[in-house]
Amino acid sequence: MTKAHWKKSVFRAAAFLTALTMLLSAVACSDQKDAAAVSASDKPAIMEMDIDEMPESLIDFLDRFTDLYYSDKGGHDFDCETNYTNLIHCMMLEFPCIDWYTYPVKPLEEKDVTRKKMDPKKWAKGFDNYTVCDEESVKWVVTNIFNVSEDKIPEMQEKYWNEKTLYLYKGKYYMPVGHLGTSYLRYELVSVKREGKRYYVDYNAYVNGYEMEMHESDGLLSGSFTAELELKNVDGKDYWSIYKAKQTKSSEDESSKKGE
Repeated sequence: MTKAHWKKSVFRAAAFLTALTMLLSAVACSDQKDAAAVSASDKPAIMEMDIDEMPESLIDFLDRFTDLYYSDKGGHDFDCETNYTNLIHCMMLEFPCIDWYTYPVKPLEEKDVTRKKMDPKKWAKGFDNYTVCDEESVKWVVTNIFNVSEDKIPEMQEKYWNEKTLYLYKGKYYMPVGHLGTSYLRYELVSVKREGKRYYVDYNAYVNGYEMEMHESDGLLSGSFTAELELKNVDGKDYWSIYKAKQTKSSEDESSKKGE
């Protein structure tokens, strides 16, 4: 190869590399613009839902949960990250905070102490009944319906063991229970907003005076609540799944306003 030919080859190679670099830079910039455009337009819009078109299963889920879930920190507030430690206990009450028959698991069983044998550790001595539930069934509901991660279950268990409220024996939870009635409340949706897969629900609790045979109190506001949920598909079936719930107003708030 002559010196002239060598110089020409080097020049062509340099020109090719320069053009390639410019092309790759242009593609990268284009990708960044596209990514930015997609991320901006991909943000789900907040939609106001028609509460009359919401399925009855939503208020049924919130009714039962709000009525029968009691936070370790007081009240009915729930947070799958920070306020969940009383959950399994409330799932195993005589009137549990969920409808076990809704889910593809073994349902909660109630045992009458006076008619059947005592629980294995005899913790139910002095109680009317005790409930029994399969460990895997509890885990399924805790993780899929209440979105509490599986690695937090041992923390919950330790609390129950220390308080002697329930225990685990040969793959089953056992919990002594007394008779606990309902609160005679009914729940109604106030507003539902949807953002992506999440539903943000405001709802009220009203006194059910007719069930209490106190007709004059029927319809009195007992409390207002908000909840964050998802209609989650698990193994091909949709279930209401909750992340957070909080009471925003109580009957005491209303009473204090009237007294002002």
